[in-house]
Amino acid sequence: MQEDLQTLLEKEKIIETINGLFIGTDQRDWVWVKKCFAPRVRFDMTSLTGGEPAMMTPKEIAAQAAELIRR
Repeated sequence: MQEDLQTLLEKEKIIETINGLFIGTDQRDWVWVKKCFAPRVRFDMTSLTGGEPAMMTPKEIAAQAAELIRR
């Protein structure tokens, strides 16, 4: 029972983070976007930009998102 509760809480955190990422991006709130990521992540935007996945910081991800939105 306790494990089920923990799983539900973890899923809720994931949902909140994903929602925050998209809301932050829509609002161009790059501070909020950066808070959605671990210090370094394997970031894969190849379906949108081509190239290869890369290890990136939240700052780099936010800068890339800002650039894509400006286009």
